[in-house]
Amino acid sequence: AVVSTQSTGEACGDKRTLASVLEAVMECYAEAHNARTWLCADGESGEHHEALSQHFGSRLKYLHLVRDPRELCESSTSDLFGVADSWAQLQRSAANLPSADVYTLDYAAVLEDKDTEVEQLEEFLGGGSVNKSSTKHDPWTGDLTEDKVQTVEALCYKEMKSLGFKPKSKKRPKLEKEGEKEEADLTEKQRAILDNLTSDT
Repeated sequence: AVVSTQSTGEACGDKRTLASVLEAVMECYAEAHNARTWLCADGESGEHHEALSQHFGSRLKYLHLVRDPRELCESSTSDLFGVADSWAQLQRSAANLPSADVYTLDYAAVLEDKDTEVEQLEEFLGGGSVNKSSTKHDPWTGDLTEDKVQTVEALCYKEMKSLGFKPKSKKRPKLEKEGEKEEADLTEKQRAILDNLTSDT
């Protein structure tokens, strides 16, 4: 979430809500670094949109950075299962936000032409009507093993298609473990994710 700064003295106001405390802390940080705008890089901020919107009003903006989940998992050292599921949840959360308040930024586009992307982002934050949401992406050419690709696409299939990332599979792959939820090597979180996948199909 991105919010323009205001006086630190007015940050909390009379009501001590989590949003007002967050603003007070971030305002102090912004002023200490001579910044006009601050960014909360919490990927779950969209889950609290109603409370944030009530507090920040029209100052509240969202920056939605989009990256192919297969590429993300390939570069991550964390658990692939958890990374892929978190990516899918983030996309679902972003899709439920008011489109006028969201700027969708493509990770590959930033690498290709950072100056243009930054200019358009600045226009959006300054109140411009720019609201990019590209659904065209180059085909993925990474080096994940086939079974890992199947796992990522099984967890992220619907969200990938909605964002224009072309899955290798023509329909959502079924994970081998979907029929083996009681196996000892599955964590509680993984079992819950598989349960959700099963209920969605």
